[in-house]
Amino acid sequence: MLKNRKNIRAVFERADAIDLREGLVAYERYNATMRELSGRYGYAVDVVAAVFVTLSPNNNYAANLRSTASVLEGHKAGLQPKQITVSTYGHCKHRAWHFADGVDFLSVTRGRKVRSFYFNILDPQDPEPVTIDGHMIGVWLGRQIRMKEAAYLKIKYEKVASDFRAVARDVGLLPNQLQAVVWFAWKRINKSHFKPQLGLFCAGDQWRTRVPAAEIQAFPARISA
Repeated sequence: MLKNRKNIRAVFERADAIDLREGLVAYERYNATMRELSGRYGYAVDVVAAVFVTLSPNNNYAANLRSTASVLEGHKAGLQPKQITVSTYGHCKHRAWHFADGVDFLSVTRGRKVRSFYFNILDPQDPEPVTIDGHMIGVWLGRQIRMKEAAYLKIKYEKVASDFRAVARDVGLLPNQLQAVVWFAWKRINKSHFKPQLGLFCAGDQWRTRVPAAEIQAFPARISA
């Protein structure tokens, strides 16, 4: 376990000024974006966050936001789920639709990663939840890894999360801040940036984690049911 903590610390120490600056406020920015979407579409912020995290699998941030807008806009307009376009899996769209309908996210969602992501977004000051994805498991192991391999290795979520909390205490950060800094650094180190043509790079917010709701355009809905 000490080795795994050293792996996390090693990546943190390779974080550059941009990784640090943006990682420290990433979840605050996600929270602000969710609140703006809440105001724009008239859904409670916890519902917006539930829709957003449910649509996150295999989705980049810009497309995730557009998919969230698509579900909220379509649901508010009285459309059917099959009329809505999202950039992730169909079953994720249907789950997100249920949350827009009012189904309680926490009562039906068991996955530790998606629950942690939800909590981190809703309350960035919460010192407990840590969002552990495939990149963070790679950091913990000290090498790049695919999620299928992580599943095969049967790595316990809480074991990784606990090590992130321990390193966060050592460096004086909230666990979600450490995770975000390390996530940006790991992506940069491994040359896994988002594509510039998606508009995710701008001065002071290279990863564009703070996107005004007015700039988030829903995917076109299908007119016929």
